[in-house]
Amino acid sequence: MSDTNLLFRLYLLMVFFFLLFFSLFLSKEMYLLLKQSLQIISVPFKFDSKKNLLNDDYFTLFNIFFARGNFLICLSLSEFYLESDKSFLNKDILYTFLAYVYCENSFWNIAEYYYLKALSLSPENCDIMFSLGKMYDNLGHKDKLRSIVKSISLSDPNYDISSFSFK
Repeated sequence: MSDTNLLFRLYLLMVFFFLLFFSLFLSKEMYLLLKQSLQIISVPFKFDSKKNLLNDDYFTLFNIFFARGNFLICLSLSEFYLESDKSFLNKDILYTFLAYVYCENSFWNIAEYYYLKALSLSPENCDIMFSLGKMYDNLGHKDKLRSIVKSISLSDPNYDISSFSFK
């Protein structure tokens, strides 16, 4: 009789710890979901006096929607921010974000356009050149890739370009 009570109590203890672990995981996920939802809901109140979205809010919203895989909203947000005011954020960063999202969705021509537009604003930025080179490498455009690698080497000889395939 006492063995069954002991087994029952052990069973209850195991169930309790399992539910405790599960509730902690669920609480963390609920907290993150609530935090992101409040950040999204508060967007209309985040504009300054000129009706422009602030930089930190843009980055926060972009990261939330990108992590969720809402690429259309990322594109819309970036295009809106690009057209709303020209003085807040470097345009090359916006163009790079747009190019990256278009590249992730396999819109190669549009991604190339935005990468080249970002390079026209900051021609010495090796990170933008590297991203464009990765896209060319994935697409198999070897001539364009060689041109980008040459530009990276001229701009920063110490930049790591070993991940490109030259065949």
